[in-house]
Amino acid sequence: MFSEEFAIGAYTARGYNHAVDLNAKSRAGGRWRLWAAVLAVWALTELAGARSWVDELAGMHAPDDYEQFMEFAAEETNAPQLCAKIPWSAYSRGGWDSAAAYARSECYEAVARNTGSSWLCLYVKRLGSPAILRQQTSMFSCLEGVQRRHGMGAGVGPPTRLHFFEAMGYSPDTIQEEGVIGPLVRVKDIYRGLSDRYGLQIGRNASGNATVVVPGTLSKDVLMARIEHVIGARDGTLPGAGVTREDAAYLADLAAMTRLDARWCERIPAELPLEGEPEGFRSVCLYQVAVETKDEALCDRIPVPAGMRVPQASRQATCRFEIESKTPRTTHYAAAVPQSEDDVARLLKVLKVDFPSASSLPDDQIEAAYQQFVSDLGHPLTPQQAAARQRFIARAESLKDDKFK
Repeated sequence: MFSEEFAIGAYTARGYNHAVDLNAKSRAGGRWRLWAAVLAVWALTELAGARSWVDELAGMHAPDDYEQFMEFAAEETNAPQLCAKIPWSAYSRGGWDSAAAYARSECYEAVARNTGSSWLCLYVKRLGSPAILRQQTSMFSCLEGVQRRHGMGAGVGPPTRLHFFEAMGYSPDTIQEEGVIGPLVRVKDIYRGLSDRYGLQIGRNASGNATVVVPGTLSKDVLMARIEHVIGARDGTLPGAGVTREDAAYLADLAAMTRLDARWCERIPAELPLEGEPEGFRSVCLYQVAVETKDEALCDRIPVPAGMRVPQASRQATCRFEIESKTPRTTHYAAAVPQSEDDVARLLKVLKVDFPSASSLPDDQIEAAYQQFVSDLGHPLTPQQAAARQRFIARAESLKDDKFK
């Protein structure tokens, strides 16, 4: 028979051997987990640097005009589908603090950061080996940028953008019809400047195209002669020959503000309304001339609308208040301007005031307008602007690279 001591010793020995076996298995399992983790890191790193060998074999090159434009369009309008138009063979060389990168990856990363779309980082590939001491575009830099919401953007030089817009069917003369930006030539500003106390100079540039210059030499006498030629003398009746009653009223108001002569206001029919003004066109004209000349007697010629509940809020009362105010005025009134750009352009032509077409403007001005147009597309505020963004993206997608070689 085995003694109690022997039984305990044998049991203890078996327990020890079993513990040794468990420790050995644990160490082996730990090594496998370590190798699995290393392999996973390696696979993820390689995935972040995956390349398109087909594209690269075609020859790595700096982005050409077409590829730069696609990057610009994608990043400004937040349209990742345009990034796919850039081949993997296009790359930026980087600098002393940044490593070389695929242009396509930079495009995806910028859109991802701008929109907070981390899933786009799956398309961001690293170029070359991991850079330790320099910034490097990769899936990891993209994810970090999205997390911190660090926006990005890229631009394209003026010589390479205008012909792309032309190829997409845009024109500086009609770009305002997209409903995103206003017209490049603001005829309202030109018309508003005609009654300026310094006049307005119309000059010509080297190419012979008309251009608006700063206030200068179109004398008031010349302007008044042109107005009287259209609507007649100050004491006549409206309208003049060949113009509508509304156009003649605007010209009479222009004459009144040019000469600061209220008698021109009297030529405006008393019942003629002015858009946005409840008391009529003539009242507005009299009010502005009175305030500009500080002639309180003119205020009495401004009728108070019948049935007005608060006469103190009328043009007549406001006229006296402004004239009697001791606070120095820092602004001055100008002639009323029609709401429609077409109406303003028609009046300028009647007065034989030349103004440029948008397409005749210098390239840098057209370039700046297109830049504003595309930038605004990235953050559409209205359904019309959202529709304009979709049209722009579709037109950009339809551009063919070989068309610009």
